[in-house]
Amino acid sequence: MEGSTEQSAGKRNPWLTHVKKTMKVHKGKSFKAILKLAKKSFTRSKKGGSALSPLPVGGSRRGVRRGTRRGTRKA
Repeated sequence: MEGSTEQSAGKRNPWLTHVKKTMKVHKGKSFKAILKLAKKSFTRSKKGGSALSPLPVGGSRRGVRRGTRRGTRKA
């Protein structure tokens, strides 16, 4: 299977594509610095769905889990 490790152009992660482009522009910088630069210039695109889709019904899931929280128990 030729090219099975590479993804098609439409399925690439937009964030990773942006980071790679930023790396090419700013050669010699550390990866940490590249990520900071990319974060400033990256804009998210809206994912699928239509404007007519119904809004989800119901509230948040706060308070569903009861009991002690991790790390708050005294020894």
